[in-house]
Amino acid sequence: MPSPEPWRPTGPQWEAFLLESITLQIVGKATSEEDRARRTRWVEQFAAIHAAVPCAHQEPEWLIVADLITQCKVPGPVVELGAYQGGSTAKLSHVCADLGRPLIVCDSFQGLPTPEPWDTTHGTRFGRTKTYHAGDYAGKLEDVQRVVETFGRPDVVTYVPGWYAETLPTLDVYPAVVVEDADLAASVRTAFQYLWPKLLTGGYWLTHEAATPKVLAFAWDSTWWHLTLGQCPPQLRGAGTGLGPEARNLGWTVKC
Repeated sequence: MPSPEPWRPTGPQWEAFLLESITLQIVGKATSEEDRARRTRWVEQFAAIHAAVPCAHQEPEWLIVADLITQCKVPGPVVELGAYQGGSTAKLSHVCADLGRPLIVCDSFQGLPTPEPWDTTHGTRFGRTKTYHAGDYAGKLEDVQRVVETFGRPDVVTYVPGWYAETLPTLDVYPAVVVEDADLAASVRTAFQYLWPKLLTGGYWLTHEAATPKVLAFAWDSTWWHLTLGQCPPQLRGAGTGLGPEARNLGWTVKC
């Protein structure tokens, strides 16, 4: 008889505790008074955005993303893959504006492409099952722009509309950070194929698929990486478990 699943705390009070905990950690990592003021400002800005705009991530996750972008010492732009309705983009725009980085946002602005049958349903390490359809997570370009104009810093943002397979091969950008939330395993692999060679050495690749085994197995497949990119797949921090209960889907790696 299989062992029962371990008990895990849930509910609004637990989520509020996690948010407060990660907020204290992120602000507490400040290296100067200027950095502390910036991080405190992000906490306030992100909370306002999260309350006003539907977001496809846990509220503490993008605070961790902001901290990771701060840790990256390589100069250069941030590329976001997957804008949804603009909440994540608005948050990233504040980080990029404060750190002097351009933000390049790549999205179909039509939602997900039609998934292959094998790529339609994904289970996660924490027991959730997601079934994807064409058009899921759609946000029109003008709606995303409006959110960023209202809540973010539109002066640092450039939009690249279209399917990844069509836009990424000719994207003339060499990112220091990639923030990927593409959902489908095929889309994540396409992103790696065309953006990993352009990611600067020492740059960060952040993924929102770290708790989805099927995506990891396909997009980090060693044979594909050797044949397509001529190297081993990078080690993913958070693979299978995320970065703790406050960031269950988030993982990251550094290009060596």
